[in-house]
Amino acid sequence: MTTVIGIFIVFGSIIGGFLMHHGNLHVLFQPSEFIIIGGAGLGSLIVMVPPKLFKKVIAAVPTVFKAPSQTKEGSLEVLGLLYEVFAKIKRDGALAIEKDVEEPTESEIFQKYPSFLENHAAVSPLCDTLRLSYPVWIEGHTDAHPFRKGSYTNWELSVDRANVVRKELAASGIPEGRIMKVIGYAATDPIVRDQPYSPLNRRVSIVVKEKKDTEIDVNPARQPSVASESGEALSTSNAAESLSVPSESGEASDQGTTDIVHRAQSSRGTLRAAAH
Repeated sequence: MTTVIGIFIVFGSIIGGFLMHHGNLHVLFQPSEFIIIGGAGLGSLIVMVPPKLFKKVIAAVPTVFKAPSQTKEGSLEVLGLLYEVFAKIKRDGALAIEKDVEEPTESEIFQKYPSFLENHAAVSPLCDTLRLSYPVWIEGHTDAHPFRKGSYTNWELSVDRANVVRKELAASGIPEGRIMKVIGYAATDPIVRDQPYSPLNRRVSIVVKEKKDTEIDVNPARQPSVASESGEALSTSNAAESLSVPSESGEASDQGTTDIVHRAQSSRGTLRAAAH
């Protein structure tokens, strides 16, 4: 209704103002100009957009005269959905919503809001925004105690540790394509520099990269931490959920258990989460 009122105001103002200056209305009616202006605009649109998008534009023209689809109830529904999503992120970590955003129709959270779920034009950009699209590197480490069982050394042990975490992440819903590297460093990169034999050096680092081809040198702190690009250790005092992942090989099991720690921390660029 407001669209129709707006159109009447536009034409009423043009015609009324023209008549106030004693203009001749026949001058306004110029079919040739309508063809020039309308044809130029339509042709430009056809040149600019692909055929599928052009069809969508034409199909959407009648919606200009329909009542707005946004209602108070719809807005409250979106706010409720976002509240539940962010509450889950705060409670369980950002990785917990991976399955929800990958398959929103199967999500228990999204299914509570059927009206929003039916609006594919809104669901898709929301899921794209929430989706963790940054590539992930998984790095395994050991302490300086030599581990030898035949040809199996700290190098194989560190790689196996990282690979165990890779499997756990894949099982929890992280797409395989996001895990770009599984690396073993053995004892070459201790987190406690002056105590290479410290058990704290036995760890797996889950590194979330800002760019696929950029590696940031992060100076490790003396305790498990999340570091920013500048190397400054960020606080890890926030509540964290720890997931125990036993090693799958007999050799690796001698070194104990790997704990993956999900931390809801934010920083610019690369995130490096050291877990023991």
